[in-house]
Amino acid sequence: MSSKNIFLSMIHKRYFEKKMLYNIISIVYTLILLDFASLYNFSYRFTMNKESEILIFDEKQHNSVFFQDDEQELVFDILYSTESILYDEKLHVFTYTKGNIIEFEALNDLFGSDKNEILGGKIECNFNLRYFLKITKDVTAIPDKIDFEFVKGIIMVMKILKAIENKSWNLYFQALFFKTYRFYEKSSIGESEYKFHKHLNQNFWRQVGFDTKQNLTSALLNSLMVENIFFDGNLILLESSQATYDKSLLDKHIPYKNLLLNNHKVLYTVENVLKDRTILSMLEVLFDEININSLILGNCHNFKILDDDFHFYVFAINSFKSITISNLEKCLSSLFLNKIKLVTEKNIEFLSLRNVLISKSDLSFICNTYILKGLVLNNVRTSEDFDFIEDYSDLNKTMEYINLKNVEIDYKWWNIYLETPIASKIILSLNTYFSQKNFIAKFKNINVFNCEKILYLKIDFCCSEIFNHVCTKLFFFKSLQTLKLYGYKSNVNTESCLSEALKNMKALEFLYIKQYNFDYSCDSFVFEKQGIKILHFECFIFMKEFVMIDCSNIYKSLNKIVLKHTIIGESTLLIIFQLENLKFLSLKSCNFEPEIKSQSFHFNLKNLISLSFSKSNLKVFYNIDFLSNFDNLEKIDLSKCKVPCSYITKVSHFCDLRLKKFSYISGKLDLHDLNRMKNFQVLKILNLSKCKFVECNFSKLGDDCRFFNSMEDLNLLFVKINLEDLYYLRNFKKIRNLSFSSSNFSLVAEKSVLVLLPIKQFSTEIDYKDINYKNRYKYLYEKNINVDFI
Repeated sequence: MSSKNIFLSMIHKRYFEKKMLYNIISIVYTLILLDFASLYNFSYRFTMNKESEILIFDEKQHNSVFFQDDEQELVFDILYSTESILYDEKLHVFTYTKGNIIEFEALNDLFGSDKNEILGGKIECNFNLRYFLKITKDVTAIPDKIDFEFVKGIIMVMKILKAIENKSWNLYFQALFFKTYRFYEKSSIGESEYKFHKHLNQNFWRQVGFDTKQNLTSALLNSLMVENIFFDGNLILLESSQATYDKSLLDKHIPYKNLLLNNHKVLYTVENVLKDRTILSMLEVLFDEININSLILGNCHNFKILDDDFHFYVFAINSFKSITISNLEKCLSSLFLNKIKLVTEKNIEFLSLRNVLISKSDLSFICNTYILKGLVLNNVRTSEDFDFIEDYSDLNKTMEYINLKNVEIDYKWWNIYLETPIASKIILSLNTYFSQKNFIAKFKNINVFNCEKILYLKIDFCCSEIFNHVCTKLFFFKSLQTLKLYGYKSNVNTESCLSEALKNMKALEFLYIKQYNFDYSCDSFVFEKQGIKILHFECFIFMKEFVMIDCSNIYKSLNKIVLKHTIIGESTLLIIFQLENLKFLSLKSCNFEPEIKSQSFHFNLKNLISLSFSKSNLKVFYNIDFLSNFDNLEKIDLSKCKVPCSYITKVSHFCDLRLKKFSYISGKLDLHDLNRMKNFQVLKILNLSKCKFVECNFSKLGDDCRFFNSMEDLNLLFVKINLEDLYYLRNFKKIRNLSFSSSNFSLVAEKSVLVLLPIKQFSTEIDYKDINYKNRYKYLYEKNINVDFI
């Protein structure tokens, strides 16, 4: 009988009397309460005293079990009370203060709560909060015997309590990882690796935030005594905290974040660390979680394989899909390459060789080992005296990205390369007349069908005129989305051909022209291409003629303009200020028509978020209040513009809640400027280097400055600041990068400020009078703070 029929039968037989219905509801309600009760295995009472402390009391005696079940979803709830309640001091288990080594936003919120002056309440959760707070109050409280299940529990509780991930957090996890190694030291080779994958599995990592994954990676490396920093999502491993690294190695055209081993000594260190298979597995998982799939061996000047047992464990990390080797002065040896081949899988997609000496046979070995999507050869030389790249036309069948710079390529290879299927992204730097001559001679033979497959083309010429047949062939690049042409000389004949080519590029959105000369009679095509979204135009030599822009064809599409070393007329400015979809405007090192009439201007840049006039003479704008017309600016750069005092007062008040970056290098500031500036409420980056304060000083921003809690990067280099200014810096509670000239201060005064700030980078002037000036900042090195001397 169906449930529906049973139900109807019960009604007909009058089984569903009121009393029975009441009993059923009571039973269901009790079951629901029991279900909710099962969520909360632990309960505590708390009260807040006058010393801003949270006193936590056990409601009942709990055992020391951290979790009842490590797979259950964590629950944490706070019930507030505005009434004063007396507690049994014997049940007091913990006192939480805002200055704890590990702080938790879930508890810190109680200090600043406006819930009618909370006096106490109840905490309910399904984990042992007392035990957790005890072992996170002090690093020494971490038990000696901990496993990956314990580490997982700590991470998940920190997540639900919203732990503040600062230096103390990092130090805590360093200790935690260290004790975990010690626990598994006597385990079998595969046991610890198995336990790691069991407890810290994919389901666990899905619940962990990206920033936490990065911080865990950093803490793990720190516990292994490997110096590391993150830059734009890339992980840099360094020999010391003071070491510098080459950012140009981080190729934005390779679609992966990078692990950069800064030199051969770091490589040796990493090799020793990765001998432990558990650590290798942990890093492999973490790298995959934070999207690090590219390996860079940087500055391998003195690298050599010390013995046959050198295994290259770092290449065994299976997540790597890209490899870069740079600055290897000695010839890249076959032993080196054979070692790599033994430990890498055939999933390498991108290969970059920069400043490397290699034999033709070894290059052939690499290209035949991997099915490459991208190849970068930058200043690559061969040990043989002949063209080394001529045999690799087969690469074109899989290639999507090719970048060649300072590579002497024979015309035979160009002949093969340009007539076969071709990469969709091409970057060529023709730095010698020989390579340029060979390229131009064969460019006319490029397969027209292949031209339509190219989406990105950048060619850096060697300071010469480009020939007509080059521009004529560009006509067939119909699918180009980005075109960048550098270092050529303009003439009437070639520019007319280039103009026609641009008209045929229907998909073109980004046009970058950087040339040695400018002739408006032939170069006006740059400003007439329909559909352009980003336009960057500059000259190596400062122009002598006004740029006259007719933007009627690109009025709706343009969202970014960069002009450099140009002279701009009033009519051009009138047009630029009418581009309603423009978001980024940069007029760098520009001059303007001497007489500009303020009544002529009508501003329609409602969407502009970035404005830069760096190194441009704004004298003609003194009587034009144009800054007040831009209400949505997030970035302003008025560096070296020779504007008078009080000029900052012109910034629109609507920018106060939007402006995040303000640069005013070599400017003049008075009290009016400071009173306006202090209202930038979300300012993160402020560059006042080389500024002159007129009848005021930096601290006159005052105690009511609105960006104390947002400022992350402050530059006061070469600025005259006094002791009052130095102590004023203590107000910036979230600052990460700080720069100022320190020669006027005693070590004691300077240290009293810097040790209190959460800085990661400090820059100052070199004090040539003190031969031991670097030792002055030993206390910063000990805190792993990078120090730069300008």
